[in-house]
Amino acid sequence: MTLDYLAGFVDGEGGIYASVNRRRDRPTPQVTFHVAAYQVDRRPLEELQRRFGGSIGPRISQLSGRPMWRWTLTNRHGLTAFVKAMNGRLVIKAEQLSLLADWLSRPSRQCGNARLPDDEQQTRLALYERVRSLNSPHHPVSA
Repeated sequence: MTLDYLAGFVDGEGGIYASVNRRRDRPTPQVTFHVAAYQVDRRPLEELQRRFGGSIGPRISQLSGRPMWRWTLTNRHGLTAFVKAMNGRLVIKAEQLSLLADWLSRPSRQCGNARLPDDEQQTRLALYERVRSLNSPHHPVSA
């Protein structure tokens, strides 16, 4: 499977997502990104896993209730490789990929419970909100 095929597959059967974890024991919310793709046939997911890492696990479709598989990529090394490989190839998820690249360019981790500077915290939360907006079912679709 070529990278162009895999990009089309992720555009149609997957997504780039962000989440925020607000814990009482941390002064700064933690923003994380992940890539996921879903399919009843494991072969494209196995190819994504072979190229970028991640894990494959069973899921039940929220739409049909049928069993399916989900590939998920969360580690920074794999996400970086994914961004490099998919840059210029994704169409529908191109803006989400750009936001993921921006997130990856940020300083990688907080040290323990050290508070992030306010501007860095706001930048990370803005990335999260933009990805969330793009992935919303209410996001306008352009023709």
